[in-house]
Amino acid sequence: MKQRIEDEEQSRPAHLGAQTLRRGLWVLEAVAAHPDGVALSELARELGASRSTVHRFLSTLEDMGYVEQDAAGGQYHVGVRVLRLASGLFRGLPLRAAAHGDLADLVLATGETAQVCVLDGLEVVYLDEIDSPHPLRMNTYVGMRLPAHSTAVGKAILAFLPDGERQGLVGWGLRARTARTITDPGALLDALANVREHGFALDDEEDMVGVRCVAAPVFDMRQAVVAAIGIGAPAQRLSLDDVPRVAERVVEAARRVSARLGAQPDEAPDGAPVQVAAAGRRGRG
Repeated sequence: MKQRIEDEEQSRPAHLGAQTLRRGLWVLEAVAAHPDGVALSELARELGASRSTVHRFLSTLEDMGYVEQDAAGGQYHVGVRVLRLASGLFRGLPLRAAAHGDLADLVLATGETAQVCVLDGLEVVYLDEIDSPHPLRMNTYVGMRLPAHSTAVGKAILAFLPDGERQGLVGWGLRARTARTITDPGALLDALANVREHGFALDDEEDMVGVRCVAAPVFDMRQAVVAAIGIGAPAQRLSLDDVPRVAERVVEAARRVSARLGAQPDEAPDGAPVQVAAAGRRGRG
């Protein structure tokens, strides 16, 4: 994104209105990349633009409610009006509609937070989630992003991508999130093969210390993996001995969502129909 705004400012485009809109959206995206807020100076540095240029766009976005500035530190945050746009999108997403009921069933069956996620580059994005009723629980939110390689939902998707696509993604940025994160590409590919064998993925405190997650892939009518559905829980409540029992419920939920999206069970990719009862600890990815 760096230098794009200044480059646009110095050029003389034919459609000035479109270029101004584009620059404004770049600023909004930059603010959204900082959930805890960001200072004007940092935004200007990231965008490769002058403070005055960025401030002009921020002022307009603030007037319209898309950006807010806190009174104390002057940090900029995404404004509540963005939620109106996002809610319209999420209400219309077939995947979210197809999965929401099964997320609620998973929460009732397991007592833990349930989520459905999609892959975006090297990250997973939380499309929908329902919180556990327990005070101590995995805290997630719609729009949350986490690395694919360190999460159960991410590994569940990566495992069922076409070979070339999976190989390409696994070779990038395997940063350690905890001492348990798999950071070696070869080891991750072995783990993903295990996911394909058993049909579910396990995050054994690989993304957050003290949190254990189980996820299974969701397929569409093309039999292509499009998402993953899973649950996350404090490790003290979800032991490794509990994983096969929970995985069974997660896999069944993923099958039901896949069916609503048009997937045919008899044509599912290798590894998708699973027998998790005997997988035990060996079934984790």
